[in-house]
Amino acid sequence: MIYNGDADKQDLINLADDFVNSNIATYPLDAKTRAANKTLRKIWSWIFGAYGGWQFDDANNTANLPIAQATLTTGQGDYDIPPTSLTIRGVDVLPQGSAIYQPLKEITEEEIKQRLLSEASFFTSTGTPRYYRPIGSSIKLYPAPNYTAANGIRVTFDRGSVAFASTDTTKQPGFASEFHECVAVGIGLEYARRNALQSFEFLQDDMNKFEIAIKDYYSQRYKEKFPAKVRIMDLTRDYL
Repeated sequence: MIYNGDADKQDLINLADDFVNSNIATYPLDAKTRAANKTLRKIWSWIFGAYGGWQFDDANNTANLPIAQATLTTGQGDYDIPPTSLTIRGVDVLPQGSAIYQPLKEITEEEIKQRLLSEASFFTSTGTPRYYRPIGSSIKLYPAPNYTAANGIRVTFDRGSVAFASTDTTKQPGFASEFHECVAVGIGLEYARRNALQSFEFLQDDMNKFEIAIKDYYSQRYKEKFPAKVRIMDLTRDYL
C-alpha cells in the first residue's frame, strides 16, 4: 500500500484519516509522517525480535546489502563499524593469501578478564585475527593482522527502517505487504491518543493483533527452517 496520493484513495494516509475522522487541516501531513515513522520503528523491533533464520532488511534499502568490506591493514587492530548498522551479526576476515573468509569469534571484555588477562595484554603480537570485540563505533580485532588484504574484513549487520518523508507518495513500507495497514493504524493511534478519542481502544486492539501476526509471520517465513506440518490420520483418535 502506497503512502499517499492514490487516485482511488487506497493509501495509508487516507486510511489513517478514516480511522480517526481526521483530515489535512486537523491532522497535518508532517504530523502523520512523524507518526508513520514511529510506527515503522516499532514494527522493525517486532520483526527483529522475531528472527527466524531469514535476516530482515527494509525493502527500501535498494542500493546495497547490509554487508560492508574494508581493507585489512597490517598492524591495525581497530576498524569502523558501518555507520548505518544497529547490530553486528558477524565479522569475517581473509587469512593471508586466502580467498575464503573465516568467521571471527566475538569476545567481550569480561570474557577476556575471565582468562586472567587485561584487555591490553590480550594478543599483544600481530597475526591472523581470531576474535573481535565491538567497542563504541569500532570493531577491535585480536590479534591485529600482520598482513594487508584488500576487502580483508567483512562485517554483516542489521540496519533500521527507512523513514517516510512527508512528500512521499508512491513509496511503500519496506516489510511484507499484507501488514502495511499497520502503519495507518499507528498513524491513527497517535492522533487518537493525543486527542483522547474513543477510537484509541479499537486502534490499540488492532495494533496488538498486528504485533502478534507480524511476529508470527517473520518467525516462520523461512520455510526450509519451518517445513509444513503433515498430519497423519489416526482413525481411532478421530473416532473418539
